[in-house]
Amino acid sequence: DYKISYMHFDAIIAGSRQVGRNVLAFKAGRVPDILAVIAHYDTAKTTYQGAMDDGSGIGVLLELARILSSSPTHRSLLFVASDGEEWGMLGARDLAGNYPDRSKIVAALSLDGVAVGSLSGITLETVGQMGGYTPPWLRQISSVAAEAQALAVSQPSGFREHVERSLLLSWTDQGPLLAVGLPAINLGSVSSDRARQFAIYHSPQDTIDSLE
Repeated sequence: DYKISYMHFDAIIAGSRQVGRNVLAFKAGRVPDILAVIAHYDTAKTTYQGAMDDGSGIGVLLELARILSSSPTHRSLLFVASDGEEWGMLGARDLAGNYPDRSKIVAALSLDGVAVGSLSGITLETVGQMGGYTPPWLRQISSVAAEAQALAVSQPSGFREHVERSLLLSWTDQGPLLAVGLPAINLGSVSSDRARQFAIYHSPQDTIDSLE
């Protein structure tokens, strides 16, 4: 069984002060170490339903929680529906700074967008927000899992990784977690129709129907 809780935080969104809310579901494992999965439920102001970004990520999170609900797990599980990602990863930042058992998180997976149509690959986002970078072991685990599904893997390397490590600017929820030293990575995806994916991203056309 999951224990449901909420974390509220002050936020400035679209120029006004608001209260953000993360929704957390925790399931105790045999050991106190925590594996966290996070997906944001807020949407960009330029979109309508935000189905791809990030309703699809929330859908994956809920399905994972359902599948794992009835089976005992070695490590404890934490599923987080985060708020304010589109406004600076505010929910992830609050989680990283204020979740009482954050020191027990041994790995965190951020889910940000299941691309429209058929998937052709997985993208790994590994940069922290003003600090931190995904450790090699977590990158390797993520790559092997994607390749086991016959999906190409795109991740920073060479010059691109050098630039990322120099700038340390993230756009997804793994960023604030890495910044405080928590091992984290973001899992994204690439559509076989990349032009359509880019056209829908953060647009009014990002609806449930567009995911087909």
